[in-house]
Amino acid sequence: RDLHRVGRRQRQMCIRDRVSTQSTGKRKTMQVFNQNVLVSWDSSTRIATFKNPIQGIEEYDLIESLDNIPSFISMNNIYRNNRARGNLLKSHHMVIKNNTYEYNTGPAIQSYPDGVYWFESGPVLDITISDCKFIGSNYGIAAMEGDVFFAAQVPDFFEGVPTTNGNTLSEGQVLKSIKITGNQFSQFYGTDAISIYATDGLIIENNVVYANDVMPDLNFNVSNSVSSSVNFNRCYYNGRATPCLTRNV
Repeated sequence: RDLHRVGRRQRQMCIRDRVSTQSTGKRKTMQVFNQNVLVSWDSSTRIATFKNPIQGIEEYDLIESLDNIPSFISMNNIYRNNRARGNLLKSHHMVIKNNTYEYNTGPAIQSYPDGVYWFESGPVLDITISDCKFIGSNYGIAAMEGDVFFAAQVPDFFEGVPTTNGNTLSEGQVLKSIKITGNQFSQFYGTDAISIYATDGLIIENNVVYANDVMPDLNFNVSNSVSSSVNFNRCYYNGRATPCLTRNV
């Protein structure tokens, strides 16, 4: 994102994408690789001056302000009949508790930081989702893989230049510390209850999943880009929901 949106004298986090050497472009990886202090920003030349040297920065790296990231609490709310997501999370230190999500066309809760098109946020961290009810998510145009869906999107490259087309990050862990506990999922449309990618420090426990007779085989999907620190305990299944934790390896 442009630094003039960030302001002066803000601590900065750089999110680095490693560029493929192939002309058609492999999927890039995303990682936090540097922190610094912005001293000045010239909006006419778009030249930024930092307090300390930045080693290894490359063209198309992204910069985000760490000072301008708010915390967020959502408790005792109803999110119903939204044309897209119930909640779209793009911050740090978030608590989602005792909410009801009913018949949103996409995921009830989604976090999908992207370095492709919107550039709205960097990776999220420290999120707790507890004691919520998820009913009939992902039935329409905004449907994704899970009622709760966490991933990061990185661009495809063509001839060394990023395009506005991208893919879900399949390498590395850029999202951190996500806890999903004590929730109830009532499923009707054939997506997973929880689908998680690119996360370090994941706890999924004490959740209940109910699936109707029309759309069976619903589960928790944790990709191979999630670290070995995943903790999956005491989740229960009713109807035709499948007691399965899928790791895409």
